[in-house]
Amino acid sequence: MKRIYRSFFALVAGLQFFACSSIVENLNVDPNNPTASTGSLLLTGTEIANMATQEGMASRLTTIWSGYATGADRQWLDYYNYNVTAGVYDADWNLVYQATNANALLTIEKATALGNRKMVAIAKILRANALATGTELWGDIPFDQAGDIAKYPSPAFEPQATVYTKLLALLDDAIADLKSGVGTVTTEDIHFAGDATKWTQVAYTLKARLLTDLKQYDAAYTAAQTGVSVYANSLYAPHGNTASVNQNSYFSFLASTRTGDINAVGAYNTTLLNPTNAKYRGNSKTIETARFKFYYLEVGVNSPGKMEPNTTGTTGFFAQTASFPLVTYQENILTLAESALRSGKGSQRHWVI
Repeated sequence: MKRIYRSFFALVAGLQFFACSSIVENLNVDPNNPTASTGSLLLTGTEIANMATQEGMASRLTTIWSGYATGADRQWLDYYNYNVTAGVYDADWNLVYQATNANALLTIEKATALGNRKMVAIAKILRANALATGTELWGDIPFDQAGDIAKYPSPAFEPQATVYTKLLALLDDAIADLKSGVGTVTTEDIHFAGDATKWTQVAYTLKARLLTDLKQYDAAYTAAQTGVSVYANSLYAPHGNTASVNQNSYFSFLASTRTGDINAVGAYNTTLLNPTNAKYRGNSKTIETARFKFYYLEVGVNSPGKMEPNTTGTTGFFAQTASFPLVTYQENILTLAESALRSGKGSQRHWVI
């Protein structure tokens, strides 16, 4: 009888131990901050990070400084007048490095271990897109040492010319990976579902962009000839109608979080496209009315009585569900036109859009 009791108490104690251990098991693991992931999830995350990089603060600043819109209120009135500090760029720097570059490198590592060269290629193109934006914005930037904070807590900056050379090599590597035909990518690629032809064309258009920056127009023309060949092969950031989840970032800023901070009053681009303006550049063959209405509202919704970027319905460039251009057919055709003109190559057919 004593042995039975002892066995019984031992069983109860054991059950209590396992019950308690199951309650506290993984107590310190935060499911919202994973420390590891699959290559597929990392690829999707890298694509979303690159979308945020291309569509964020730097894009809005470029918009007001290049004459497409006007900083009208609060900080944006100061930014419009070039009153900025280094801290203004912190968010974009983090998007380039902590979000896109770091995740791209992790994706490359995971995909390489699996022998999935297609996934490696897409991650390389995304990395090139983000770091190209970084060097175009800021000049000298970290490259080789960026992304390994344990080994390089303060990564070395590299000269812009060196960065361009490495970016072009990175894109060539990606193209070779895609042409190998090795590996599978499907729905985790939210842009093209793993279509190697489309990604290859995007890589060549990115090469043409960088070569145009370098004024290497012969090489840019050659690259653009293999670039995005039709509108359907353009790289766009897809958007939906859920606030704080998937809506167009410009729409979120202009129509929700910072209404009135940016409008288009006096923006130079409006004078070129508006048929009623004395500086209008259209003519009988090139009527810009539709383009003007696509980009702008003459009677603002968010700034009543003022011209502003078009955020309405599904027709405006800045609409809630409007896809945002990243690397497009339109850019490739314009690159062909410019590089053909500057290099003396090609025919006049490339000069007409």
